[in-house]
Amino acid sequence: MITPNAWTLSHAIYLSGAVAMLVVVDTLARLPFAPGLPKRLGRVGAGLTMAGALALSGQFVIDFTVMQLAGGESDVAGDMFRRLQDSFAFSAVFYTVGPTLLFLGLGLVGLALVSCSMSAAGWTLAGGSLAMGIARVIDERAVEVGALVLIMGALWWTVRLQDRDPASAEAHRRDVTRSARR
Repeated sequence: MITPNAWTLSHAIYLSGAVAMLVVVDTLARLPFAPGLPKRLGRVGAGLTMAGALALSGQFVIDFTVMQLAGGESDVAGDMFRRLQDSFAFSAVFYTVGPTLLFLGLGLVGLALVSCSMSAAGWTLAGGSLAMGIARVIDERAVEVGALVLIMGALWWTVRLQDRDPASAEAHRRDVTRSARR
């Protein structure tokens, strides 16, 4: 049995975040991106975010499963993790490339938002996504937590802007589309 500890708590929090991101992706895909390249960036970004959230969710489910099979013994679990990650395809999908798609997708959505009335939220989302990428490369948890705060703040800000006045957001989308056609 897994004894609740910092590892379990952190994995449960990350799994909850990854699953919540699956819900947020629908909102991201419906944002009022400017037509043309920003709209394509936003849609591609939302798709990559979905793929990355699925991969990250899978990673944490695998981690919990391995720890359960290992009876909560870190040494045994470590050996099992090493064997799993020896498979290039498995490792790429669930531990390296797959989860990275989440933050790459969020960064693209952020860049797409820069082109509309949500540019400050867009820059914050893109910056938080970049910081997360750096944190994962240098394996620095404090930077990772800071990046998550930026990403969560930007997502909250974006949704608040949408929820505050959906009619205004739709009117802005129409204005941007009309001016792009000229």
